Amino acid sequence: MMSETDTDPGSTRALLTMLAGQAGRAATGLPAGTDLLLRTILSRIPEGIAIAEAPTAAIRWASDLALDMLGRDVLCSGGDAGAASLPLFRVGDGRPVPAEDQPLTRAVRNGETVTDEEWLLRHADGRLLPVLCNAGPILDRQGGITGGIIAWRDISALRAAEAGVRVGAQRLRSLVGATSSIIWTTDALGRFVEPQQSWERYTGQGWDAHRGFGWVEALHPDDRAAVLDSWTRACAEGAVYRTEGRVRHAESNTYRPFVARGAPVRAADGTVLEWIGTYTDVSARREAERNLEVTLREKDLLLQEMNHRVFNSFQRIATIVSLQSARSADAAVKEHLGKIYHRIQTMGLVHRRLYSGRSVDRIDLGGYLTELCADIQQVMADKDDQWRIEADCDSQPVAIDSAVPLGLVVNELVTNACRHAFERRCPGLVQVAFRQTPDGFLLSVADDGCGLPDPIPAPQGALGMLLIRSLVGQLEGSLSVDRAGPGTCFRIALPRTSLVR
Repeated sequence: MMSETDTDPGSTRALLTMLAGQAGRAATGLPAGTDLLLRTILSRIPEGIAIAEAPTAAIRWASDLALDMLGRDVLCSGGDAGAASLPLFRVGDGRPVPAEDQPLTRAVRNGETVTDEEWLLRHADGRLLPVLCNAGPILDRQGGITGGIIAWRDISALRAAEAGVRVGAQRLRSLVGATSSIIWTTDALGRFVEPQQSWERYTGQGWDAHRGFGWVEALHPDDRAAVLDSWTRACAEGAVYRTEGRVRHAESNTYRPFVARGAPVRAADGTVLEWIGTYTDVSARREAERNLEVTLREKDLLLQEMNHRVFNSFQRIATIVSLQSARSADAAVKEHLGKIYHRIQTMGLVHRRLYSGRSVDRIDLGGYLTELCADIQQVMADKDDQWRIEADCDSQPVAIDSAVPLGLVVNELVTNACRHAFERRCPGLVQVAFRQTPDGFLLSVADDGCGLPDPIPAPQGALGMLLIRSLVGQLEGSLSVDRAGPGTCFRIALPRTSLVR
């Protein structure tokens, strides 16, 4: 017995045979002798079904699905000369199908059995649906035709899927034609089982040469074992395949570098059916990479030389300022020249670390600040001074345009502390710290000296605090002063984006 979900076209043909046998036993033919069981079976089949009487071929019964598709008017329709006229149209040109050429009429009048003919059926809502039709005569015991039956199945989804496959295939052909890669397919064991045209064009290997595992012979002799071993393991494991090597290029008669990629095509149960992949010539990319590497090396050498020359220029300027300070008898002039000297040294130190380090455009801020503090200690310390400078700074690579402002800020704060924080006592300590925080970075310069009054005095002509505030603003940071003691602590909070770019 047919199930409700059985859609096999062969089931319709089997049903026609069964109906013919039932009609013979009843000796009355269909539809008059159709019993309740057969009507129930027909109604539950998910296809449109209609039964016509002979000789008029007028439709006397239709399943619910058929009535939904065609409308109730289809019952007892006769058309010209009493023929059954369904709203069928030709697939090729869309012209209406004459009643005498329709499957049901041919079955009733000619005793013809129609198998899987494709037509267009006009739905009650006006749509034209592609359908597969099966039809056959209903016979009595003597073999006389008492009627006919037709069944049709909507194949719109099938045709839409086929159209999608055709579009996808055309896209693939266009992609293969446009790509410079070699597109290849193998069987589940990794063998070429059909000619690979793109492989043949690139390598010059004919089908007899590259069939099976013959393609290995087109690889560079030094690469064959490694590539074949990698491919064999991928096939055994069913894993995505990627390898590199060199393959013969027929046109240039050279071995060119390639990158091979492949993936298994699996059945519904996970079994590998075949492999599909590409061989991509990367010789142009490798040449570009080599040229870029040479260019970058040349740029690094140029920047190192530039940083070296900039540092030497700063040193010459600092020497001139130092000589001028030594020749001056005015204490105020000597103090101002000393400040200028330290600022020049601070900027020059950045370039010294750049040309002597691995990077030509970034330096380790922690190391730079530590070295800067050591230089200030060495330059400013007199034999009677007992203060010292300690630096505890986290490592953080930064660009030169961030390092120079921070170096100048530290120089101003540390030198000011050394000059003014310990006027009334010795020894003294200046501590410089640089830390990462959840929100960015924190730079602090603290001393245990005599402290600062509130507000901070700004004598006329003093550039120190103006310079500090300007540089902190340049880095989008904020400056705060803690006078809780002992001494004074300057804290500079910096957003992460000011240093990490």
